[in-house]
Amino acid sequence: MTEREHPNCATCRHYYVTWEPKHPKGCRAYGFKSPGPPCMVVFQTSGQPCGLWEARPEQGKREQR
Repeated sequence: MTEREHPNCATCRHYYVTWEPKHPKGCRAYGFKSPGPPCMVVFQTSGQPCGLWEARPEQGKREQR
């Protein structure tokens, strides 16, 4: 899988960094933590690129929920 075939988790609104050394990256949309980029875990388990990627709001322009 190449970078063009999957979204960049660091630019997704659901991506976050955890405090767990063994699982430092997480995805709120899918609800899991992993040692590598969550999009790669999604691809490895489903065979499909991540379908829940959403652009992160620009800094200072947070959306209100």
